[in-house]
Amino acid sequence: MDAIYTRRQIQRVLIVDDDRDIRQMAATVLELEGFEVYGADDGDHAVLLFKSMRPDIVLLDALMPVVDGFDACRAMRDLDPGGDVPILMLTSLTSAESAERAFDTGATDFITKPINWVLLAHRIRYALRSSAVSKRLRTSQSRLRHAMSLARLGHWRYVYESGAIYLSDELCAMFNLEADTSLTVAQVHERLHPADRTLVQQHLDRINDHGEAQHLEFRIALGNGDEHMLAVLAEQVLNADGRPCEMFGVAQDITERRRIEDRLAYLNHYESLTGLPNRVLFRDRLQQSMLEARDQNHLLGILFVDIDRFREINRTLGHETGDRLLRGIAQRLQEHQEALTTLSHRGGDEFLVLLPRLQHAEDLARTARGILGALAEPFRVREHELYLTASIGMAMYPTDEAGPEELLRSAGVAMYRAKEFGGNTFQYYRSDMNVRAMERLATEAALHQALGNKELKLRFQPQVDLQSGRPDGAEVLMRWDRPGHGLVPPKEFIPLMEESGLILSTGEWLLAETLQQVQTWRAAGMAALRISVNLSGRQFNDPALIDSVHRVLDESGVEPGLVEFEITETTLMQDVDRAIATMLYFKTLGIQLAIDDFGTGYSSLAYLKNLPVSTLKLDRSFVHGIGRTDKGNTAIVRSTIDLAHNLGLEVVAEGVDNAGEYRLLKEFGCDRAQGNFIAPPLAASEFPAWLIGHDPTDSARWDASHGDTSAPPAK
Repeated sequence: MDAIYTRRQIQRVLIVDDDRDIRQMAATVLELEGFEVYGADDGDHAVLLFKSMRPDIVLLDALMPVVDGFDACRAMRDLDPGGDVPILMLTSLTSAESAERAFDTGATDFITKPINWVLLAHRIRYALRSSAVSKRLRTSQSRLRHAMSLARLGHWRYVYESGAIYLSDELCAMFNLEADTSLTVAQVHERLHPADRTLVQQHLDRINDHGEAQHLEFRIALGNGDEHMLAVLAEQVLNADGRPCEMFGVAQDITERRRIEDRLAYLNHYESLTGLPNRVLFRDRLQQSMLEARDQNHLLGILFVDIDRFREINRTLGHETGDRLLRGIAQRLQEHQEALTTLSHRGGDEFLVLLPRLQHAEDLARTARGILGALAEPFRVREHELYLTASIGMAMYPTDEAGPEELLRSAGVAMYRAKEFGGNTFQYYRSDMNVRAMERLATEAALHQALGNKELKLRFQPQVDLQSGRPDGAEVLMRWDRPGHGLVPPKEFIPLMEESGLILSTGEWLLAETLQQVQTWRAAGMAALRISVNLSGRQFNDPALIDSVHRVLDESGVEPGLVEFEITETTLMQDVDRAIATMLYFKTLGIQLAIDDFGTGYSSLAYLKNLPVSTLKLDRSFVHGIGRTDKGNTAIVRSTIDLAHNLGLEVVAEGVDNAGEYRLLKEFGCDRAQGNFIAPPLAASEFPAWLIGHDPTDSARWDASHGDTSAPPAK
């Protein structure tokens, strides 16, 4: 084939603009349409790229620092003297002088800013086609006709006197007619889509009555019977007497362009992953429903549905599995969708439900219960069987707030309140929830500054060997001394750190600060003790964790055998195989491993023999009341200690608050304990004093001296 007809399957566009947002937006729009997009932020870089890659078309910003678009265009034309590559100047300049300067430097055309993104791909395709046409014009008229055919662009003229419409060869081919064929007005009218006939006639009347040139788009049946969309430009031609004698115009088949525009409109209103209405379309429908509710005096409600712990699934099983799961959730919710409701995927793991006509508030609750019930059935994604719950916030109009955004915000606030209750539930919006939501935002904002402002403090809670009474390590805990608030309870800020990702940087800081403190104590002559450090779920699943631990250990010089990582059951059970691999690696370093809060997560007894751990930590909820008020806890604690010992594991009891619990745990053979009866969490400066005040050689006398009181031991 002649080289002139050869074209790359994927056409390359060079976008040159010092505005990063414009480059990114152009890339997004054009890559969606099949273009390969390259970017440059200045004229020098653009010329180098032009020389090395030879793009099919260039979009060139006129005004840029250092080398502007005009100089860059001139340099590109020096490399392309034939003008084969179209250069479209992007400019907000509207003066004739600027346009003339652009053309003088070799620009093919210009596009004014702000850019019409919907039409950009069409403009580029048209520019590429026009460039090809111009090139072929220099070769022969036959190649021009071929180019016009490729562009599905032709011309026509209507003669008033004869009533005939003459079509160019391109239009004849488009209509599957012989060359030089003419049509009557009636023949064209028959081919028009019935719904467009009135529109076409109105445009023709304007031309005939007022002589105004017209641009119109209409549907027409071509020769093979397929319906196409034509864009037509038409104007009158006057004779020497100034009277209309002809009507002349051009026509282009824009079916493909219209398909793209319709696709863009769809993407603007529907979420691509699930095919559900997105937040834009949902808001439009909500606004319309609110107007109807006001006029017709009925209620409407919205549900804000957030899938509980979805981020953990994404982190553990990967985003592809997460996407499959989201599609499954959307399908499941659609199957339970009631008439007239709108189900929307807001993004991520969030869905919205609009119920436009309600009789009672209970109707909203009934729908929420139905959603929770629908999600309760397990989801099968590849080889995984996943069980889901959701937190649902509910708001009603006109009961709650007046505008669409306020109503959505209210439902979101109620959803977060449902999460605070542990998820798998729903909550109606109440005005006092806004106060809590604002407090939560303020707390999260303050947390971002806490580490840099040195507001985070370490506390060390001693652990003792129950059989000898000797100190046997400590668990390091984090406290937040927030200015104006005092010490903030961990349950109020640790979950926020998890959600925001701050736990990653803060966790590394805590480990480094702890090991540095251990070295400080040792330099002062204190004996080496085992230090237990909690790893959150997000830390444990962070790919950078191993490198982080290596770095901190190397910098501190602390032996790995003095470090014990505590990991919760829930974290371990998310991906058992991956958890075991990570734990084995830590074990090879010499780090000790413990299961934290044992008994509160999954029923993981069957997995214990496979986990490379050395310690179980009994949760305080089981320790509380043993031997006195809770026989059930007593049985659980005793059997767990026996089981752990049979598996070769040590047991540490948390939350030991009185002598009765202490003595019974010792009787059951529990290995270690910690709690306020032994010592509360201590500042680093207080910890050595506690060791000195606690006589490790006379544990029997220490036991007897405390009787059944709940006071902590002497310091």
